[in-house]
Amino acid sequence: MDIIKNQQDSTITIVIDEPLKAQNLSELQKLVEELSLGFGTKLIIDCTDMDYICSSGLRVFLQLSKDAKQVGASLVVRGLQPLVLNVFQITGFDKFIAIE
Repeated sequence: MDIIKNQQDSTITIVIDEPLKAQNLSELQKLVEELSLGFGTKLIIDCTDMDYICSSGLRVFLQLSKDAKQVGASLVVRGLQPLVLNVFQITGFDKFIAIE
């Protein structure tokens, strides 16, 4: 899995370029642990090419949401494919994570 991270001023963009499965989750988890979120930071996760998410992947999004809220940052998820969007809606993640 190639995860692309770009930072410009207070906006961090992470691009996930393939399905998020338990087998390839470690790279994303490591990146999340190393993120330096602060007040006013905007974290954008681009999921345009992610057509599947496992339950462990959902847990990473949950942790990101909690971390962002704790420090006054914002989290936006973009480009969810219909199947993944449906998972976010069924699990209620769309209630506390902004989806564009």
